[in-house]
Amino acid sequence: MSEKFIKEEVQQDGTFKRQKNRFTTPFGTEEGNLPVEAGRYRLIWSPACPWAHRSVIVRRLLGLEDVISLGTLDPVRPDVGRTDWAFTLDEGGKDPVLGIRYLSEAYLKADENYSGRFTVPAVVDLTTGQVVNNDYFNLTKYWEVEWKKYHKPGAPDLYPENLRREIDELNEILYHEINNGVYKAGFARSQEAYNEAYNLVFSRLDWLEERLGKSRYLFGDSITESDVRLYVTLARFDSAYYNGFQLNRSRITDFKNLWGYVRDLYSLPEFKETTDFEAIKKHYHLCAVAGNPYKIVPKGPDLTSWNTPHGRDKIQFHTGSSPVPRPRPKEIENEIDERGAFIRQPNHFTTPFGEAEGELKAERGRYRLFWAKGCHWSNRASIVRELLGLEEAIGINLVGHSKENSAYGWEFVYNEDRKDPVLKAQFLSEFYYNADPDYKGRCTVPALVDITTKKVVNNDYHRLTNYFETAFRPFQAVDAPDLYPVELRSEIDAYNDWLFPNVNNATYRMMFAQSITAYEEAFDDFYRAMDQIEERLSASRFLFGDYVTDSDVRLFVTLARFDTHYYRNLGPIKRRVVDYENIWGYLKDLYVIPAFRNNTYFRDIAASRSDNKSLFQDFNSRFVDQIDYEGIWSAPQNRKQLSKTPEEKFKRQESVTK
Repeated sequence: MSEKFIKEEVQQDGTFKRQKNRFTTPFGTEEGNLPVEAGRYRLIWSPACPWAHRSVIVRRLLGLEDVISLGTLDPVRPDVGRTDWAFTLDEGGKDPVLGIRYLSEAYLKADENYSGRFTVPAVVDLTTGQVVNNDYFNLTKYWEVEWKKYHKPGAPDLYPENLRREIDELNEILYHEINNGVYKAGFARSQEAYNEAYNLVFSRLDWLEERLGKSRYLFGDSITESDVRLYVTLARFDSAYYNGFQLNRSRITDFKNLWGYVRDLYSLPEFKETTDFEAIKKHYHLCAVAGNPYKIVPKGPDLTSWNTPHGRDKIQFHTGSSPVPRPRPKEIENEIDERGAFIRQPNHFTTPFGEAEGELKAERGRYRLFWAKGCHWSNRASIVRELLGLEEAIGINLVGHSKENSAYGWEFVYNEDRKDPVLKAQFLSEFYYNADPDYKGRCTVPALVDITTKKVVNNDYHRLTNYFETAFRPFQAVDAPDLYPVELRSEIDAYNDWLFPNVNNATYRMMFAQSITAYEEAFDDFYRAMDQIEERLSASRFLFGDYVTDSDVRLFVTLARFDTHYYRNLGPIKRRVVDYENIWGYLKDLYVIPAFRNNTYFRDIAASRSDNKSLFQDFNSRFVDQIDYEGIWSAPQNRKQLSKTPEEKFKRQESVTK
């Protein structure tokens, strides 16, 4: 595909976003479905295309050759000014059944206003000559389920009912990270988009290499449709994607298990006889890869090794497979309303701690808190845990992001082998899916995990600190501060409810806003709140007088990140935090408390998340290692003069039973 044909599918940030399929009516028996009738349809494919290849393999495996006819397109696209395919391999340059020269004719007969790319696979209804289905993602499943009455005797069950949920889950991942992942790298139009796709592809290949060291196929000893989907990409990798799409870290032949696995599949006639390496090379290097003006088709690689013994049938595999990490949903794709405003996802695990039936029970040593240095929602929980002396009662560990696995969300990057030393998981998401296999949201921190079940039991950042302050009181230090005094709870709750939209979440509302109106609303809310807080702190050492409360923790964690990190994603800012005399002094007053200092990682917060090495870099990227954050935040302030108890910042618990 030349540059002009993919420009509509490249986003502003340089990422490739594949066009949606246009003809997606399913096959079936329900009203409105495509009828399942032998001899009525013709499957159009090109041996160059992986999306079409998998439908042809499944057609062969199930014995549908006499039920659904096959038309084959030239792997080299015609030079006709559109992304078309031609029947130039057939006599007279026409499909012998449909009588058409170009695939586009069947598309436009179905929809004369169709303006997308003309893609394969395409199922054409012979009674009308129209494309009726080009849904590559689901077509093989229709062959497997809806066309079952036409399967040959002894046809394999590629989509067994007991595995369908797991197969669907893995297929979704294979699509984003392998099948379409290679295209996201090959068609990236920015370095960052390419880097992200490159890391995603090889991270998943590494994971598949490990999985296939334990199992002959992806789901055990039998081929499923997931194996077909993986095969078609692996079969093209070394010949096309390695050089053409610049996925040049490793070839498939460099992976012991993947290389044996793909040869194992290739040894079957249904795979081997439909895999045309010359067609693959011609298509990608003449049509899909930019920068080949002389139309040279590579001579290599040597393909004779595809016929060497794979030995997979003689290996005694260990049972079990690695958990499947799922891609992290993106805020700007899933949490933006019709006005372009960011609407944060609700917390999913919100069962409270308490004594009532169905409530979580506070127990020493039963729970493990996971948090991240950059996340202020979780930072508040880590600070409160230390303030209350709950270190022995509640375990803790940090999560972070690695460049190669960032698409999967929080990972135990600070631990040996990138696994939590207690629960042995690599990704935080494992505990979310243990608790709810159907969970679709972002796997967020803080996350409190029950170590007896390895399940998240609470991710309610809004209430978690309150549970630490009340339900876990029996396990607090003898002199623990009372951060949530009974006589102030209603006021603290009301103030926290106000802080959330106007300060804590307002920064994200600005950063993720997709319209200037939504941005300006969040901007105005934030700075209006800052003015109110500045005035409040002019006469009060802390938000509720002489003592630190839960509200102070919540305000601190957000403002500690404003000048060091959030500013990057904002437009012209009205004022920095250091420009507010009372707020700045107040924050420094809190920072010198050990629990605040110990849980605030300014250098990590400030460090750039980008690989950008260009001339124009942001301030922190240039000077983060030279800024004396400790000196700045520990500088003297005179907040004591506002307090009746200048040497005591906390109201202490009157009595605690350990």
